[in-house]
Amino acid sequence: MDSEKEEKINNKKTTKQKGFWDLIVLPFKAIGLIFSFLFKSIKVIKKIVSVILLIFIIWFGYNFYVAFSQFTESGVDKETAAIEAFNTTLNSMVSAFERIPRSIDIKNPFLRSYTNEENIRELFIETRGMPEAYVLIISYDKIKEGVPIKRENPLQFEVWFYGDPYNNKVVFENGFFKEEKRISATDDFIGNSVNPLIFNEGTSKSMVQSIFGTPSCTLTEKAGEDVLTTYRFKETNNTPLAAVTFVNEKLISVTAGIVFLSDNEEQLCK
Repeated sequence: MDSEKEEKINNKKTTKQKGFWDLIVLPFKAIGLIFSFLFKSIKVIKKIVSVILLIFIIWFGYNFYVAFSQFTESGVDKETAAIEAFNTTLNSMVSAFERIPRSIDIKNPFLRSYTNEENIRELFIETRGMPEAYVLIISYDKIKEGVPIKRENPLQFEVWFYGDPYNNKVVFENGFFKEEKRISATDDFIGNSVNPLIFNEGTSKSMVQSIFGTPSCTLTEKAGEDVLTTYRFKETNNTPLAAVTFVNEKLISVTAGIVFLSDNEEQLCK
């Protein structure tokens, strides 16, 4: 009996000791499991990142090769072609990422500043210089079921033309990059010093004249209840050939470096 009591007492002591050590070891086991999970997660993330990076390298390399081939085939030297191919591919990548937040309500201030509508246009000007010619159109109305309806926000559509060595046109809509296409090589374009970024819905007639000077001629016509006024400017040492049109007091179009004439016009001004 005494031996049985002693055995029971020893068993109780052993159980208590095990319980005590289990309590001490438990947090360390939990920490070990957490670290094990983290290491496994890191390995999985590294594999995913590696795959994404590989896809990106293939995509970037292919687009760079296509752009480089187009530049070299147009007669551009290889060094310049490589630089421009890199810039073109980079712009395509930026524009692809720009499209993501356009369809969502951007709350993050960093994303909002990154996707500022002028950023991509400024990038083009920084890398390629001022476009030799451009066309800017602002639309305040849209047609719905044959009836013009006021837009909540004006639509600003721009086409920029670059001559040699780029020979392409770049399209923007409300400041966002839309597309870039090759155009035939031409010597018709000359240097342009008037930045297209200065024109928007708030541009006034006085601002236009402060930029281009006194109009070479003014054309006025009525469109229903609206009055269209077009100012045409001859090329000077400081400004390009240009035409600027207002509907009443609102800017609706700017063409710089190029002017579109009607079928019965043979010269800029009569």
